[in-house]
Amino acid sequence: VEAGAATDLVALADLRLGELVETSGATAEARALYGAARDALRTAPESATRRAREAEALLRLGHAFRREGDLARAEREIEGALVLYRAAAHDEGLALALYEAGVIALLRARYDDARTFLDEGLALARSRGARQAEGALLAWRGILLQETNDIEGAIAQHAEAAQAFREVQNPHREGSALYYLAGAYLERGDVRSAEPILARALEHMKRVGVPRYEALIEGARAVVLARSGRLAAARDALAAADAAAAACQSEATLLA
Repeated sequence: VEAGAATDLVALADLRLGELVETSGATAEARALYGAARDALRTAPESATRRAREAEALLRLGHAFRREGDLARAEREIEGALVLYRAAAHDEGLALALYEAGVIALLRARYDDARTFLDEGLALARSRGARQAEGALLAWRGILLQETNDIEGAIAQHAEAAQAFREVQNPHREGSALYYLAGAYLERGDVRSAEPILARALEHMKRVGVPRYEALIEGARAVVLARSGRLAAARDALAAADAAAAACQSEATLLA
């Protein structure tokens, strides 16, 4: 194997291992793997593939920093990913980087910027038939609509996102979209609609083993149960949320 190809394979392995590690809740360990991939790729021969791989490393670093609450560092990494994806003409990667940029802008309450990033990414994903990227962008457009007091629009977007993830058979992301859909129903005061959606979301997350979403979903279930007077069951759900969150010690906002 030529040196450049070997470097690319090692970097790819670090990226994929980092994804698995991050899903388990260990963001710091994942960042170390993403950083190793980025550093290795910077020594590889110049090519469109190398630029796209390096962009992915920055994208995943930004995502991990965002989960840890370091939005300034996350934004810097995502800005770098956007530049590289545009240079490599990598449309699906660019759509995902625009998604991450939109999420960060939304979390910083820069709603106009968030809408611009998410709309550009959604148009790009749809033009390329990239349903997984489309689902991610739809989900956060739904959250943006919730933040700007359009609950009915948010419900429609979350339902569309869940359908996109169902079509590509991604139970992790479908479960997350269902969690956000249930949250929109809760915000509307519709506990009856939220409860079965949360049950389905939790079933998906337990099957694939994603502790951060198990914690979030159990927390939302506690709200549903408490509002319907089932206080003992609500306490059990909160205990389950605490147990799941124990795997996510680097996510201060999740623990809060």
